[in-house]
Amino acid sequence: MNDRASRTAEPTIPTGAIVAFGIALLGLALSLVAALGVLQSQRTRTVELQRRVVTLERQLDSVRTHATRDTSGFVTRP
Repeated sequence: MNDRASRTAEPTIPTGAIVAFGIALLGLALSLVAALGVLQSQRTRTVELQRRVVTLERQLDSVRTHATRDTSGFVTRP
């Protein structure tokens, strides 16, 4: 009778399924970390490019401010 009672006990989750689920969660976590790393590097690159654009705009403004036109109509720098 005890043998029959143990057969009707609540079902258990196989160890293999638990391990597979854990591995899947670990893979998902690693993918998330990798994606965040890529986003951070893209953000850093974007900030660098924005700084470069500002620098180039300032240089262009400086050239425009100090440039003069010669008699032929060409813009020359002093």
